[in-house]
Amino acid sequence: MRLNPSCFAAMFLIIFSVTIASTADLTVPKAKLEQGINNKLTDVQQGYWKITGAGQLGKNYVGTVYITKPDGASVYVISQNVGPQICNGVGIILDNKLVISWKYTDNTVYGLTHVTFNGGKGAAKWVSMPGSGRLVDENWTFLTGVDDE
Repeated sequence: MRLNPSCFAAMFLIIFSVTIASTADLTVPKAKLEQGINNKLTDVQQGYWKITGAGQLGKNYVGTVYITKPDGASVYVISQNVGPQICNGVGIILDNKLVISWKYTDNTVYGLTHVTFNGGKGAAKWVSMPGSGRLVDENWTFLTGVDDE
């Protein structure tokens, strides 16, 4: 049986999101916290974030992520640039993490990222298909807010 790419991507997103949500218990970001119950993440700092890491083949990279949240929406809109590659996606808050589903603008690569924030820093893990299928660590540092532009 052969799966079409969009079916595979949807199954991958569901399985990965459930796996990530149930495995990591990291801390919370430069974000708004609900008072009282377990310092629950309720919002993510909108604006530009610097990202750094070593890709699936071990090659170091630096890029930027731009996060916005449309008024009244429950999702975040994500745009990421690493060199010439541009990725777009959407994110939601799930278990105190920002979970992002993304794809290259040329539709050749799809992936998932989850970010746990602590102040103006974020610790992320991501995976893509095609790719090695293993989680890759990534560091996020807040640069400037939407209102600061």
